[in-house]
Amino acid sequence: MAWINSLTIRLRVVVALGGVVGASMRLGLLELVGDTGTSLLIAVGVANVVGSAGVGATVEAARRWNWPPTVRTTLVVGVCGGLTTFSTVSLEVARSLRDAAGPGTAVYAVVSVVVCVVAVAVGRAVVAAS
Repeated sequence: MAWINSLTIRLRVVVALGGVVGASMRLGLLELVGDTGTSLLIAVGVANVVGSAGVGATVEAARRWNWPPTVRTTLVVGVCGGLTTFSTVSLEVARSLRDAAGPGTAVYAVVSVVVCVVAVAVGRAVVAAS
C-alpha cells in the first residue's frame, strides 16, 4: 500500500475538513433562503456561482503566489467542492424534466453551467488584477 503515506493521509484529512466548511456554508445558505421549490433553485444557484468564483480565485492565487499544493487542493476540492452542488442541479433538472416542467428546465440547466464558468473566469481575473 505504497499510495498510503503520512502526506496522503494528512491531505485527505485537510480536504475533508475543507469539505465540512463548504458543506456547512451550503447548509447555512439553504437555511437562509429556503430549501423547497424556487428557493432551493436560488440557493443552489448562489452556492454554485460563489463556489465557482472561489475555484477561479483560488487557482489564480495559488499560481500567482505559489501556494503549496495542499492549500490549493484543500480550498478547491474541499471547501469549494463541499459548497457547490452540481449533483443537486442535476437532480432538480431531472425532476423537472420528469414532471414536464417545460422549457424553463433547459434554460435553468444551461444558465447554471454558463454562469458558473463565467464565475470561475471572474474569480481568476479578480485575483490576477490584484
